[in-house]
Amino acid sequence: MKYAPILLIFILFTACAQQTGLYYYGNTSHNYYKAVKLGDEKSLDAYKQSLENLFDREEKAGRKVAPGLYCDYAMILMGEKQEEKAREYFEKEKQNFEESTALINFMLMRYFGKI
Repeated sequence: MKYAPILLIFILFTACAQQTGLYYYGNTSHNYYKAVKLGDEKSLDAYKQSLENLFDREEKAGRKVAPGLYCDYAMILMGEKQEEKAREYFEKEKQNFEESTALINFMLMRYFGKI
């Protein structure tokens, strides 16, 4: 019974400890929301820049980028008519997340006519 206050304090501190998730999204979610909501060039550029920053940071840290972000970036590049670079990011998505292979293959067929 004399250890109960110490145990209670320990439980409170461990419950408040912040756990890191499996993937780090940075501020991409906020920028994505703004890009979709506003739909203007400035917010889309901010989202694109946040993705590029995230890719660079995660690559330097040796961590995987969250699922779907390479694909999202590739779609932005397709809108900018940078097809070869977009294809590269579609392939990165497929390499990093095997479960996305069917979707990425479909998109490659749709936009490039071949896998």
